[in-house]
Amino acid sequence: MQSMPADCYQSDFKTSNGLDKVIVQWTANTERYADILKGINDTADNLMKAIESGHEEVSPSTVFAVASILENAPFINGSPQNTFFVFLMIVR
Repeated sequence: MQSMPADCYQSDFKTSNGLDKVIVQWTANTERYADILKGINDTADNLMKAIESGHEEVSPSTVFAVASILENAPFINGSPQNTFFVFLMIVR
């Protein structure tokens, strides 16, 4: 998740700001529904590879959701796109 803004997802963000918990809320514009493409975002492993390569079918909300999961931060999706694929919940 190195492409994420450094000030949002550094491991010490919570500690350096004296926070007990970090919660990420996605409130951006509505994104189009992502297609599930074989070899791109059809499994957790493929999704991680697609994020790392910057594949166009991976939406920004999905990138933030994965980064949140990897940082053990709850992610609240405030927009009606299909950010949460079934396997996204098992990325970690």
